[in-house]
Amino acid sequence: MADTAMAKILRKLHLETVQSKFEKEKITPDIVGKLCMAEFQMLGISNSSDMMMLRTECVKYGCGKLAKVHVSLQSAGGIDGFSRLIVFLNSSDNNKADTVFQQFLAGVDKYGIPLRVRSDKGLENVGIADYMLARRGSRGMITGKSTHNQRIERLWRDVFEGVLSYFYQLFYYMEDLAILDCLNKEHLLALHVVYMGEINRKLSVWSQAWNSHRLRSVKSSPQNLWMAGQLQNPIGLEEIDTGLHDESINEEDPEVEDNERPIFDPLAPALSHEDIQRLRAEIPHFKHHENFGINDYKNCLSIIQRFNQQGD
Repeated sequence: MADTAMAKILRKLHLETVQSKFEKEKITPDIVGKLCMAEFQMLGISNSSDMMMLRTECVKYGCGKLAKVHVSLQSAGGIDGFSRLIVFLNSSDNNKADTVFQQFLAGVDKYGIPLRVRSDKGLENVGIADYMLARRGSRGMITGKSTHNQRIERLWRDVFEGVLSYFYQLFYYMEDLAILDCLNKEHLLALHVVYMGEINRKLSVWSQAWNSHRLRSVKSSPQNLWMAGQLQNPIGLEEIDTGLHDESINEEDPEVEDNERPIFDPLAPALSHEDIQRLRAEIPHFKHHENFGINDYKNCLSIIQRFNQQGD
């Protein structure tokens, strides 16, 4: 069955010519994400775009469980426990408590203060906890292990497959090309400048689609369920489940506790405000549809390195 799935994927991407090599080497979709460039070339795929599209297409079969790509990007989100309405969903370059709290407040401004918030014991949730305890009392905040919060865990699986897997595979691919060094702050800054806005744009589009899609179990959308609930009992959200999607921690590792998850600060300013404005002037519009935005990343990195050399 796995071979059939692989054959369907290759046909979908118009790569039928290499199907026999994939069958000979017993390459299944869950293996594709672990292949390096040289192995793709041995299998008959030499075009970098084809490699990228194939990796992305195979994520749903398990390719997401690769070595972690440490790009210092964190996604925070909250979902209504009753309607499954996504209240907030954003990506940022840190998981500090104030950053997560500001994202939570954006959801509060739109949907009102919930009666309760459920989260794990991670330190990034301290601001939300203080806010809820001050406004809803001791029952305003419920904490526990993230693995017990099934709604938010399911949301992260869907968000990863629908949005983040594309960027995960792209950044993994850029590492494979040796054009991205995740230990180099200049590389990370260029990555954030070029891709963070696009990640948040796609998260926003995906959230809107999710809130409007029909849930099979109730034959209605999260948005309609929330509105119906407000008409019957206009108290705002009853319970929000919040969580953090953290690619730097293996959540299957029993040694890692929620309250031990490290807090990532924003990157130390590698450029002045004036340099950022000059960079924006040189690259006013990012073209993510051209070569996955890699050309813009290279140009941005070159500009950042030039600015830093001029400042030395």
